[in-house]
Amino acid sequence: MDFQRQPEVYDLLILGSGAGSKLLAWTFAGQGQKVAVVERRYVGGACPNIACLPSKNVIHTAQIADYVRRSETFGISIDNFRVNMPVVRDRKRKMVQELVDTHLALYRQSGAELIMASGQFVGAKILEATLPDGTKRLLSGKNIVIGTGTHALIENIPGLAAAQPMTHVEALELDVVPEHLIILGAGYVGLELAQAMRRFGSKVTVIDRNHRVIHHEDDDVTEGLQQLFQDEGIEFVLNASVKSVSGVIRWVCSCRDRAERCGEFVRRYSSFSRERARTEYKGHRTRTHWSGTDRAGIYQSKRPPGNDRAWHMGGGRGGGKPAIYAHQRG
Repeated sequence: MDFQRQPEVYDLLILGSGAGSKLLAWTFAGQGQKVAVVERRYVGGACPNIACLPSKNVIHTAQIADYVRRSETFGISIDNFRVNMPVVRDRKRKMVQELVDTHLALYRQSGAELIMASGQFVGAKILEATLPDGTKRLLSGKNIVIGTGTHALIENIPGLAAAQPMTHVEALELDVVPEHLIILGAGYVGLELAQAMRRFGSKVTVIDRNHRVIHHEDDDVTEGLQQLFQDEGIEFVLNASVKSVSGVIRWVCSCRDRAERCGEFVRRYSSFSRERARTEYKGHRTRTHWSGTDRAGIYQSKRPPGNDRAWHMGGGRGGGKPAIYAHQRG
């Protein structure tokens, strides 16, 4: 750090503008405190941009598509039905932009300063913010909150990263209906996107290492959900793990229950090209690994040791709590 520079001092300095962070910023700025929020990309965090709300927008459209596809059941005949995915995507983008505009208005109204920059801690309670044009600002906070959230995790499976799989972020930007979508992970996000893409017209296969979907839930719940999805034509390969991925999306899995089932799966899908079988991987890790928190003496825990008046917020703490938890605790 260049000690010749004097940092700009704030009562509250927040890294990341997600659910808990923005509520803290607006609340304390509205009470007269000097507040700055440093955000690298997504104003308002994941929820209004790439997660909760955009996904529900796409899922709702998929539900409408399902109603149209089954319209004969209701005595309504619709000819030449097709899904126009560029329009589906643009409808979602329009909603996201409206949400971002609402967030920007709330920042102006509250008096909190939103700084679009990449932030790294360079000392105790001192953060260096690099703006898009390359200029840097040195910021200091009497109180520090880290709300950097999580990002999609690409598991260390041989060949998976090189195959360039989609995460939920890219899946919500699709402007075509994939012929065949393979989803790794039968958790909440994987399942909701599996159902949406199936309703748009994709063939969908879900692979999970556990013996049932959303395995942390009660057995009757998971059995009911799995049956519902299978009734819609979604295929599940459970109790299986992906061993490796080739450049043309060839899957080699090991099944702990029935080896012949695994062999059948490999034969059926070994010839799919990337244009025919797109993949998505579910799982998240915290973003604090790049923000220099170690240099600030801040660590991932409920009460950071040795750092008075510094807190982790929401997903950045680890533990998998959703954004709504940050709202409740904010």
